[in-house]
Amino acid sequence: MSHVPLNKHRAQLAASASLLRLVAERLPTAWQLLQECQPGYPSGGDGANGKGSVSDRTGNLATTERPDLARRDLDDLDRLLQRLAVVVVDVSDIVRRWQPPSAQWRDALSTEAALSFRDDDCRSCLRVGVHSPRRAEGGDLCRWCADWKRALGRAGDLPVWFVELHAQGKRVTDAHVMRAKAEMRKR
Repeated sequence: MSHVPLNKHRAQLAASASLLRLVAERLPTAWQLLQECQPGYPSGGDGANGKGSVSDRTGNLATTERPDLARRDLDDLDRLLQRLAVVVVDVSDIVRRWQPPSAQWRDALSTEAALSFRDDDCRSCLRVGVHSPRRAEGGDLCRWCADWKRALGRAGDLPVWFVELHAQGKRVTDAHVMRAKAEMRKR
């Protein structure tokens, strides 16, 4: 499945955010006017239900037979605003789920791992709070970390975010490999 490029999504999101600010400013006025256009809303100075000011039969029929645009717009607006709230929360949840873990979360995992350190754990996995047994043939890494370190062909530790992919059971993509190589090269 082909997706819209990120820059187009960002442009649409910026335009939508600008439009949402405008809608938020104007919504109270529009909502009030839509409410006032509902049948039975007091329209006279005496507070009595508005019957309209048309006194002839044809005029009354013309005003009562028209589709109630205000009711339809109010219903549509209510439904769309509810749907918008759900969509925004869903998008936020997906974006938040794919953000790298915070430094506070990493520190907590490292502290927990240090407190529960076992000598047979993978040194790299311990940095993200995971207890993985070291390879049987020696070394201080588990099979996954050792294989990837060898495949990346770099000295030093694997990036923390890369090890987190393994800890979370996620698939390593070519983009992940390229990013890890670039980071390990900088060290």
